[in-house]
Amino acid sequence: MALHEPAGRAQPGVHDSEFASYLEQAAGLIREQMLEVPSCRAYFKRFGVDLGTWLEPSEPPYVVSRRFAALPWRNTSPICGGAQGRPPFEFLFVDKGCFRGRDVCELASLLLHEMGHLARRDTRDNEPSEFFAVCRLSACVDPARFN
Repeated sequence: MALHEPAGRAQPGVHDSEFASYLEQAAGLIREQMLEVPSCRAYFKRFGVDLGTWLEPSEPPYVVSRRFAALPWRNTSPICGGAQGRPPFEFLFVDKGCFRGRDVCELASLLLHEMGHLARRDTRDNEPSEFFAVCRLSACVDPARFN
C-alpha cells in the first residue's frame, strides 16, 4: 500500500511526506494486529487476497488522496474514503482532510474498511456484518467505525 500522486494532480517532485508517514503508520498498525486475528486473514484469503502483499509499502492497492463531495441522501458523517479497481490497478481513495489531527487508529480503520470492499470487488454501500465481525482487530482498528 503506497501513497500515489496521479499525474496532473500533484506538482512534479512534490509529495505529501506527512500524510505518507501517517499512511505507513496506519498500514503498520493493521499489519501488526492482523497477526493476532487469523479469522480476518482467512476472510481476505477467501477472496484471493494476500494481505501481506497488500500491506507492503510499494504494492497495490495504491492510496490516492481525493476530496469527496457530500451526498445529499446520506445524513451521516463526511465521506472519507472509497475503493475501486481490479488487479493490478487497485486503489483506495482517502480524503486527507478527514484525518488531519486525528488518531492513526481512525485511518487504519478506514483503510481496513475499504480493503474489505476491494477484496469483495464491491464498491457499493454493501456492508456485510460478517466482515465487521471477523475483522475487528482491536478497539483501535475497527472497520465498522466507517459503516
